[in-house]
Amino acid sequence: MKVLIIGGTGFISGQIAEKAADAGHEVVLFNRGLRNPAAPFDVINGDAKNLAAFKADLLAAKPDVVVHCVAYNDKQAKDLVSVFEGTGTHVIALSSADCYEAFQQLNRGAEADQPVRETSETSRTTHYRKYLGMTDYDNTLMTKELM
Repeated sequence: MKVLIIGGTGFISGQIAEKAADAGHEVVLFNRGLRNPAAPFDVINGDAKNLAAFKADLLAAKPDVVVHCVAYNDKQAKDLVSVFEGTGTHVIALSSADCYEAFQQLNRGAEADQPVRETSETSRTTHYRKYLGMTDYDNTLMTKELM
């Protein structure tokens, strides 16, 4: 299977790339040109904040699965869908627990449905916040867009 990882050099995404390769999958990274020189991955250079501009390169890789490790808002989710819609490619986007209502309830000290699953209710509140220097980070909107 061919796995395209958007990101692929960070803590979690790097582990995904390594585990996929160890399992015998062909791995391609899409990132800013970063890679471990010892890792046997092809790299497509580009900007994850503007996937649509790299659509031809991403589709040319012919991935069976795309793992988006750096989607932070609804625009990036829309771009992901616009690139791979209709291709039959399976898409996975990493998110965080804060996009689920149960997480918000626990933060407020309330009881919450457990465990949280992909089909669980997303947060009733959206909130762009500053995260890692970004002012447009909102995994709730990203998750809702992909659902």
